[in-house]
Amino acid sequence: MKLSDIVRTTPPARGHDLGLLVARLVLAWVFLYHGSQKLFGWFDGGGPAGTGDYFAGLGLAPGQAWAVLIGLLELAGGLSLAVGLLARVFGALLALEMLAIIVKVNWANGLIAEKAAGGYEINLSLGALGLLVALLGAGAWSLDAALQRRSGAAPLTVGG
Repeated sequence: MKLSDIVRTTPPARGHDLGLLVARLVLAWVFLYHGSQKLFGWFDGGGPAGTGDYFAGLGLAPGQAWAVLIGLLELAGGLSLAVGLLARVFGALLALEMLAIIVKVNWANGLIAEKAAGGYEINLSLGALGLLVALLGAGAWSLDAALQRRSGAAPLTVGG
């Protein structure tokens, strides 16, 4: 059996686009929320100063610069995923961010986030959704697809 027999090169039509839309919108909401906390202090967030202090405590210096950089990634990534523009790129970047958080912050605490110290189950789930979008694209209900249709380019699919 070849790898191409296991992994479809074209996505199944039924449910595929709806599933990608749901994944994108869930990720968009979470990352818009967290990016807004880091950049603007909204939703009881620390803003650049408070988040920067937290990042500095993790050994990420200068902490405030990291807070702004990660906040911008999360805000831009959330917007990108919401509308489905450059979704593969931002899906991959956000998945990598979640991997970095798991390694740097949560790994030693184990999987389950219910522990006082916090596990990595939520970041693992968000990273997996980001990877899903990175691998499969934004789906038919996205600006990426609309731009492809307008240009006449063949749509990107798994393995494409």
